[in-house]
Amino acid sequence: MQPSSWSSATPKAVSMTPFILQAQESAHRKSQSIRRPDRVQRFNNQRVMVNKTWKRSRIFLQQMISRMAITQKLIRRQRGINSSTNLTLDILMPQPIFQVRAFQLFKDPQPTREAIIQSRSKSTRVILNVGGDRHEVMWRTLEKIPHSRLGRLQHAVTHQEIMQLCDDYNIEANEYFFDRHPQTFGCVLNMYRTGHLHTLEDICVLAYHSDLIYWGIEDHNMDPCCLSRYYQKKEHVEEEMKKVNEIFMQQMDEEYFGEDKCAIYRKKLWDILEKPQTSTAARVSFF
Repeated sequence: MQPSSWSSATPKAVSMTPFILQAQESAHRKSQSIRRPDRVQRFNNQRVMVNKTWKRSRIFLQQMISRMAITQKLIRRQRGINSSTNLTLDILMPQPIFQVRAFQLFKDPQPTREAIIQSRSKSTRVILNVGGDRHEVMWRTLEKIPHSRLGRLQHAVTHQEIMQLCDDYNIEANEYFFDRHPQTFGCVLNMYRTGHLHTLEDICVLAYHSDLIYWGIEDHNMDPCCLSRYYQKKEHVEEEMKKVNEIFMQQMDEEYFGEDKCAIYRKKLWDILEKPQTSTAARVSFF
């Protein structure tokens, strides 16, 4: 007979912890599966917003560039009133590099070598647009000075070669644009047509010299009627510039105020007492 303790033994309680963990893990998986489509949708929405923002920025940049181009055209027209002074300003203040790069960013695809050759074969003439002034000449006229800028342009048949010689071009219109002051180009073009180079009276001689260098024409090819006067003016201006530089350097040496913290205050006090044109306080002190 079995002991009475066997019949009176209570059953052992089963632990519920594994079942709870399984239920929690199952619920977590369900929540993750529900959240995944939301993440994908949110990512797609962000990508659409980025694309829209980029398109708006691109349109805004294009509009800004076109406005800058229009503003420059108006400035060039106003500068045409005083040609000699403004030609010097054009040399000292060239077109910003970032603007040129921005224009190139939104240009049409580059024409091929075959397209350029085919365009030139359609006409024996070419249009040279210099600062807005259009000149129509024969291609064979440019052959007379083969090592000049225009002479090399005739033999340039790729986009890279052409862009090294001009600022822009249109093969459909057979037109090449040079962002230079147009006043001196008449003398340069006459050099190709007649073989004679002359100078102008109402223009800065250094600006004229800079233009000759740009077009690849040596100034010693100038006719004797203008050559001596040209060199006299050039030497006179260079001597005056040397004197101005010497005076400036002398003033810099005389007005040395040291390198300590009080140097800037000593300079300001000197300007107020000795240079009335530097500030309003200096003018008040002078009078």
